Amino acid sequence: MEGFMRNFLLSVLILCSGSALAERGQVVRSFKTPGQRPTGLAFDGKLLWVADHQNDRLVAVDKATGSPVRSITAPSWHVVALGWDGAHLWSVDGAERKAYRMAPDTGTWDRSLELEAKAPRGMCFANGRMWVSDASMGGRLHEVDPEDGTTIRTIPAPSRGVTGCAILHGVIWVAERLADRVYAVDPASGEVFFHIPSPGPHPFGMAAIGDDLAVADYQTDEVVVMHTGHKDPARPYRRFGPREVSLEFLYRLRNLGPNPLKQVEIFVAIPKDQTWQELLEGPTFDPAPADRVTEEGGQEVARFVFKDVPPANFAGVTMRLRARLWNLAFEVLPHDVGSLKDIPADVRRVYLADGSKLDISHPLIRSIVEKLSRSDTLSLLRAAYREVADRMEYEMTGGWNAAPTVLARGTGSCSEYSFALMALLRAAGIPARYAGSFVVRGDDASWDEDYHRWVEAYLPGIGWFPLDANKGDSPDMVVRASGFGQLDNRVLVTTESPGGTPAMGWTY
Repeated sequence: MEGFMRNFLLSVLILCSGSALAERGQVVRSFKTPGQRPTGLAFDGKLLWVADHQNDRLVAVDKATGSPVRSITAPSWHVVALGWDGAHLWSVDGAERKAYRMAPDTGTWDRSLELEAKAPRGMCFANGRMWVSDASMGGRLHEVDPEDGTTIRTIPAPSRGVTGCAILHGVIWVAERLADRVYAVDPASGEVFFHIPSPGPHPFGMAAIGDDLAVADYQTDEVVVMHTGHKDPARPYRRFGPREVSLEFLYRLRNLGPNPLKQVEIFVAIPKDQTWQELLEGPTFDPAPADRVTEEGGQEVARFVFKDVPPANFAGVTMRLRARLWNLAFEVLPHDVGSLKDIPADVRRVYLADGSKLDISHPLIRSIVEKLSRSDTLSLLRAAYREVADRMEYEMTGGWNAAPTVLARGTGSCSEYSFALMALLRAAGIPARYAGSFVVRGDDASWDEDYHRWVEAYLPGIGWFPLDANKGDSPDMVVRASGFGQLDNRVLVTTESPGGTPAMGWTY
């Protein structure tokens, strides 16, 4: 009887690291605050109001220069947040847990509200509703009735270190002082779209000024104004933290006998330059491939042919390369993404087709897709991502079952997570493919015998967008978001495929 055995070896060495500038979050200007402990910010359409922890004055400054224009007496001593409802200035006292409504010209207050937030830190307004950030209980965002202070509902905040908030582009921007980040949060669910680095070490107050965000930093005593749009619409992502890796990939096939193997073919996916990876040397192969083939979708594959392999002998291929890898974070909001009708015909033809691992006409797939939110393309994508993450738990037991079986069972490997998500996306009209990679696991000098797979979805106006629903299975909103539009610099992608191709099939 003839047989064979395959061995895989990956060796990766990390050589260096670095950083790069963000796209969203670009600093437009900055200026010193009037006081030494700035907290709340609010923009009234003309002037930027600044509260300070060390005094009881609220100062209106020029939005461009920070020059003081006038000031009023605060209605309480411990002001942590300011807000503007379109006609009135509001302040929040963190110790009293009260909100005061004031006339901006005189400072006279005519309404005070008892807040249900245990540790109020920020305030913002939209569509007649007040939002208050709460640093207690792991962090919450309260939607508040401005008539009586009643909390209408709460959604999770990204962290217990939440401070100021502002509403812009239909999302809540939330400052966070522990990880020094600014989060874009879905006001409907609390889901994190993405985060950008804070412009300072202790972000506190926030206010929207046109398309920009003003952030007051409690430590540097500065207001920094950041742009929230993309500097380059063709690059809707932030790339940072490069590291160089050296990789050696060994594929060995052993003939277990008893007869010779007349001919053995080995196919190896060839890595290429990507947004998040740059090939510095190679790849080189030993031995040289018999030829190279290009699969549908553009994946290049090296084909190796071995003849008359005796029993107990090996046929093997070694691939070597050096590459520079980056962390990649897409910073995409619903209005950045086009509609499904904008998807090119050639993309639809290849990446909406059914496949043996998908079975998109299966009743279970159809029933799930019918219930997904369709308010916009990005919401539909996120709903499918959440559906897979919520239904499944990670378990690698061997074998790759088709999507309906995986979803019904509720467990699966990264490949099965990918098949399930691809099936839902294609059934919903969003083109999808899978990506496969080597992974730096643990130590910098390491090996990988399992590899990793995730999904890439095509978003009109954006391009291919990574989705790793395996990471979405967490109650922590930040962890859940780590698989939505993000890659880290531990992965070197070899394969991007619609699946079911002649050379690679559903492998990677």
